[in-house]
Order: sequence, then C-alpha cells, then structure tokens
Amino acid sequence: MKPVYEVQVWREDDWWLARVTAAGDGADPAPLNALTQARTLTRIESMARDLIATILDAEQSTFDIETTYALPEDVGELLCEAKGARAWLDAAQDLWQERSTIAARALTEKGYSLRETATLLGLSHQRVDQLLRGNDDLGRSNVVAIEVRARGETGSFASRTRLEAPQDVDVVLVFRASPAMGGPETLAKDVTRTNIQERLRAAVNEWFSRMHQPGRP
Repeated sequence: MKPVYEVQVWREDDWWLARVTAAGDGADPAPLNALTQARTLTRIESMARDLIATILDAEQSTFDIETTYALPEDVGELLCEAKGARAWLDAAQDLWQERSTIAARALTEKGYSLRETATLLGLSHQRVDQLLRGNDDLGRSNVVAIEVRARGETGSFASRTRLEAPQDVDVVLVFRASPAMGGPETLAKDVTRTNIQERLRAAVNEWFSRMHQPGRP
C-alpha cells in the first residue's frame, strides 16, 4: 500500500496555498509542514504532489495524497450538500439501471411483450430493449434502496402519466453497502431490511409528530 500524505488547501488573496499536514502509517515525515502555492486551484494539487516528490526524491507514483479544502463555513456546508446530492444521484442511477433490468427480464420471462414491459416500467420499448441486451451477469449491486410506505400493498403500483413523487411512499433511503455492513447480500435479507424499515418508520413517525405539535408554525 502506498504511503498517504494529507494536504490542506486554502485561498489567500490571489493565491492558492497547500500545506502537508499529516503523513500516514509508513510514510516518511520529511514533507510535513512543507508549503507550496499556485495561481489557480486547478494547479494546486499537482504542485503539492511535486513538492512532496521533490522532498522525498521519489516519483509521484510512489505515494498518494488526500486533499482537504479550507473554505468559509457557509460555502463549505453548501459544497458538502452538493457533493452529497451528487453521490445520492449516482447511487440512485445505478440502482435504477440494475432494478429496471432485473424487472424487464422477469417480465419478459413471464411472457410479457417488449411493449407491455415498457408500459409497465414507464419506459420506451427501445430503452427496454437496451436493458435486455445489457450485461448477462447482472446481479445485485452494492446500492440498496429501502422504502417506507404510507399505504399500498406489495406488488401494487399506481400508473403515473408524468414525473412526480410517488404518493404511497413517505421515505426512500438509498445508500451504498460497504463490506462492513455485510454487503448487498446481507441487506437483501428480509429480516435485515425489515429491521431497517421499522427503525426508519419510527423515525419518520417521530418527525411527523414533532412537526404537528400544537403551537408549531
């Protein structure tokens, strides 16, 4: 495993500065507190890498760096929210691709035509054809979605003519399952999903109760 150096980046006047703030396990501490600068943010990481490589007299490929950016608190919070939303979007896209493909294959195996499958999935028949021609080894990914429904029965759905939030779902939790969580196979088990759903349902009910307390605007 390559040694890792932590680098903090911040802006000062018209310059971007970078300081080596920490060295990981097994890393030579010589670059610690070394400082470099660049006129643009796009160049500062390469300047930091060059600085560490020069001090170590080593190739840049022999180590990694982890960069953190010191930003004004309000801007930093907005940036974290934006990155979090993008991560959620990527996970949801992966999940949609996987589940749509699995559903399309299951429907066609049951004898539904391509156009019938497309109608049920709310897709064009061309898109369904693309899904069916996809990876034959598709299995469950590490993206997991758990729904907490206000009403409706398993296996039922309401046909919608436009893109809108489903009215029978209060909360959809989408996340990537890490190995520490047992992976998607563990989370796919009914007992695990039920436990998470019950905890999520309790949290939602508590939130709704607080929102509707007397005197609350």
